[in-house]
Amino acid sequence: QGNVVGEHAKRVDGARQALLDAELRLASLRKVLEKRRQELTLLQMRRDQKQTDERAALQYRNALQGAASQEY
Repeated sequence: QGNVVGEHAKRVDGARQALLDAELRLASLRKVLEKRRQELTLLQMRRDQKQTDERAALQYRNALQGAASQEY
């Protein structure tokens, strides 16, 4: 019986270590995922800002052309 208990204790320790390793891996992957989400959010914000800037420049250009055509 002592031998059986010892074997079970080894298995429990092995399972405990495997669980710890898996939890550490999961935490690491969650950090990577969060970083990628932040990068994608930043990229989208930059795209949105670029589109806004382009629209504003186009409106400004159109306003200048409209003002120039009214002068003549």
